[in-house]
Amino acid sequence: SITTSRTENVVLKLSHNGMSSREAAIIGEFLNSNSCLSELDSAYNQLNDADAAVLSNALSVNTRLEKISVKNNRMTENGRLAFLRA
Repeated sequence: SITTSRTENVVLKLSHNGMSSREAAIIGEFLNSNSCLSELDSAYNQLNDADAAVLSNALSVNTRLEKISVKNNRMTENGRLAFLRA
C-alpha cells in the first residue's frame, strides 16, 4: 500500500509479499527515480544479499528516503553491511 501525508512524504509498504530478486530490481529502479519516497517497508520477503546490494546502490541516488525496513528476509551480515555502506 502507498500512503502520503500533507508534506508529500510517501510510504511504500511491501511487506509479506514473497518478493525476491525480480522485485528488488524493480524497487531499485523506483528508488533511483523517485524523490518523494520517505519510507520503504520490504520486511518479511525473500530478499537476499544480492538484492540488498541492488537496493543499497539505489540509495546512493535517492537522498529522500529516511527509513527502510528489510527485517526477516534472507539477508546475511553481508546484505546488512551493504545498507550501512550506502
